[in-house]
Amino acid sequence: MPSHEQIANGLGWFSIGLGLAELLAPRAMSRLIGAREDHPTLMRIFGLREIGAGAMILTGMRTAGCWSRVAGDALDLACLGKTLGTEGSDKGKAIFATANVAAVTALDAVTAWNLTRSGSGAFDVRMERAVIVNKSPEECYRMWRDYENNTPKYMPRIESVRESEGGRQHWVAKGPAGMRIEFDAVLTSDEPGKCIGWRTLEGSDVDHSGSVHFDAAAAGRGTVVRLTMYYSPTTLLSGGAALAQVLGKVPEAEMYKDLRRFKQLMETGEVVKTEGQPAGRAGGATWLDTAARY
Repeated sequence: MPSHEQIANGLGWFSIGLGLAELLAPRAMSRLIGAREDHPTLMRIFGLREIGAGAMILTGMRTAGCWSRVAGDALDLACLGKTLGTEGSDKGKAIFATANVAAVTALDAVTAWNLTRSGSGAFDVRMERAVIVNKSPEECYRMWRDYENNTPKYMPRIESVRESEGGRQHWVAKGPAGMRIEFDAVLTSDEPGKCIGWRTLEGSDVDHSGSVHFDAAAAGRGTVVRLTMYYSPTTLLSGGAALAQVLGKVPEAEMYKDLRRFKQLMETGEVVKTEGQPAGRAGGATWLDTAARY
C-alpha cells in the first residue's frame, strides 16, 4: 500500500498535469467539464493554482500543498455547481466532472489529514535507507519497538530512552563536541510486525519525524527494514549547530550504519565494533546531529 508521502507526490504530479492542461488549453478543458467556453482567463487562473499546489507538494511542502488542493477542490465544486444551473452548459458532462472532483477532494482531504497527523508532511527534507535482515518482520518489530533496552545497542549516540504511557518517549543522546541532546517524541503509528511512526514534540532539541517499516523480503529472504526520516533545514544555526555542520558526515550514510548495526544485532545477537571509535563514530555528526540543528 502506498505511503501518505507517495500518494501526496502522485497528487502533486496530477496537479502539475491538470494545471498545464487548464493553462494551455482552457477552452478544451471547459468543454470537457461541460462548461461554456467564454471564460478562458478563469480556467487559466485555475491552472496556475493547480501548478502552484503541485509545486508545493513536489518541493517538500506536502501538507501545505495538499491542503491547498483541498481549498481549490472546494472552489472547483462551487464553480461546477454554478455550471449545472447555467444555460448552454452540458449537464451530463458537468455531473460527471462533479462526481470526479468530489472523489479527488476526498483523497486530497484524507491525504492532507494523514500528513498533518503523522507530521511527515511538515518537513522539507526526506532521508530513507533500508537493509534486509534475516529474521521475520515480527521479530524485527519486537527488537526495534523495545526502545529502552535495544536502541542504544545499534544507535551508539543514544544514551537512553524512557517510555511512558500513551506512547510518549524521552530520548537522551550524545551530540557533537560533548553536547547533550534531549527530545520527547510520541508515536503516530504502531502496527505490530508492520511499522512504527513517531514525531518529536514541541520544545525538543530535535525537530523531526520518522517511520520504520518491516516488509517481508522476496523469496523468503527475511525482512526489509526501511527507515525514513524527515526534517526541515533553516538558515539560522546556533553555535552548536554550526559546529555540527563543520564536523558532519553524510547523515543518510550514518543512518545506514545504524541500520547495519541493527541487522548485526538481529542476526548475531551483538554489534561488531570494527572501527576506531565505538561503532565507528570518530567525532563526526550523525543524522541525529543534523536533525538537532534544525
